[in-house]
Amino acid sequence: MRTAPILAVCLAVSAATPASAEMPAGGGAGLEFHTFHATLAPYGEWVVIAPHGELWRPVGMTPDWRPYFDGYWTWTEDGWFWVSDEPWAWATYHYGRWLYDATFGWLWMPGYEWAPAWVAWRFGAGYVGWAPLYPGAVLWWVEYPVPITYWCFVPVASFVGVSVRTVFVSYPTAREVFPRTQPAPPPGHRTAPAPPFGGPPRPAVEAALGRPLAPARVVAAPTPQAARVAPQAGAVNAYRPRGVAAPPATVAPGRAPAAPPVSAPRAEPPAPAPRAPPAPPPARPPSRGDDERGRR
Repeated sequence: MRTAPILAVCLAVSAATPASAEMPAGGGAGLEFHTFHATLAPYGEWVVIAPHGELWRPVGMTPDWRPYFDGYWTWTEDGWFWVSDEPWAWATYHYGRWLYDATFGWLWMPGYEWAPAWVAWRFGAGYVGWAPLYPGAVLWWVEYPVPITYWCFVPVASFVGVSVRTVFVSYPTAREVFPRTQPAPPPGHRTAPAPPFGGPPRPAVEAALGRPLAPARVVAAPTPQAARVAPQAGAVNAYRPRGVAAPPATVAPGRAPAAPPVSAPRAEPPAPAPRAPPAPPPARPPSRGDDERGRR
């Protein structure tokens, strides 16, 4: 594994938090560290990584798995929303940050601010790309200092409502696409129109799709389980309680505080395996007529 280089210069200007980040609690419950700890424990394990403290990692994933990979993007009132049926998606894609560790693989650090997704974006040359934000990183970074294997690219025409795993471009193609795209941060950080949390401008995606995109309503679900129920047409479900407490102020002996400073990626994740080509159709068994013609 190669250690990612640190890019010292980034653009992180102050801006008002989008109104959608201050949502009323789904079901009225407050969001605390133990909420994450208890609800995610059945699907993975919590490990202590200095200087970040307790981080969570999913278990039983395929070797090419990565955050924001098994699911799809949809356009909503709050911008580009990541939809996934993974049982822990409500937390790990809409709160907190991800980092890659050479020993443990992908690890998630809890956070207490909701978003439709916490990713950095790139757009251009007919492609959309995104990478999970690591601890301390903000949406407004213009040049996001992570290895190319953090990034996932798909053609713009396959960006909305299509399973990413079925349309992502290969690692060699991603290396070629990356320099042809531009950062796509939120409004106020570039001249082109931008969604609230960044990403490709909706009109540009509509032009590639050849159809308009009506924004789906983000409906507050009372529980994480309710968030996985199939939504009504024109809506997406989201369990998004408001963060009411930071991680516990006291930590067990030997544990680092859970609120770290900005840090560079710890290692470079492996590239996803290329998609297998479709299997050829089975050969047609010879018919009786074929046998008779062969004997003539």
